[in-house]
Amino acid sequence: MISPKAALSSSMMLDNEKLPEYSYSFGVYRVEECPMNQSEWEVAAERRQCNKTHGYHCAPDKYHSTLIEFCYTKKRILIHTGNCVELAADGILNHVKCQNFTNGCPEKPYYSNELYTYPNCMSLAIGCFTSDKECLKERFNKLQGSRTIKQTTEGIPVYLIALPVLICFVVVIVLIFIFRRKVSKINQREHNGELEETENLNFITEDFQVSPIEENQSKYFL
Repeated sequence: MISPKAALSSSMMLDNEKLPEYSYSFGVYRVEECPMNQSEWEVAAERRQCNKTHGYHCAPDKYHSTLIEFCYTKKRILIHTGNCVELAADGILNHVKCQNFTNGCPEKPYYSNELYTYPNCMSLAIGCFTSDKECLKERFNKLQGSRTIKQTTEGIPVYLIALPVLICFVVVIVLIFIFRRKVSKINQREHNGELEETENLNFITEDFQVSPIEENQSKYFL
């Protein structure tokens, strides 16, 4: 059994400052482990200067990334069967279902300041309760996937990564250039056709024009 003195020292190891990134409405403090029995709980409550209206608590944070201790806004709350606890939102003790636990899920109601009676509700790893095998499996697969992607890209020269992008860019530019040339040729052909039609029309008009001399001669013969 861990002595009150040992629990006090371990809970203070990560107790240097508050954790503002949580946006809780009151101070919370990171600890390596929570008190594991009533006497250790009382020692920690005295150290934190909690009281009857603001009871001492130790529970997982909202991300299940670490354990935190704090003086809650109430003495305690009732936790229903089949639930652990987390400090959620801006500082609310929230029920967390533990039906996926392999063991250690509370089988009867209990008070939040008696969480030490269910140590599996205070055991965390990679954002999961260690008894929640489904959560652990999912997180592990995600971590493995991230590592695989990182390993496949590590050691590859930058030019090998940038080369396909550059080739695609050049191909697009060439296609645009070819397209614009084709459009320009089509427009030029249409323009030349219009000029040719105009010249033919002028030629025909000139053929049918009668000079003044021819007109006078025609009158003379008449």
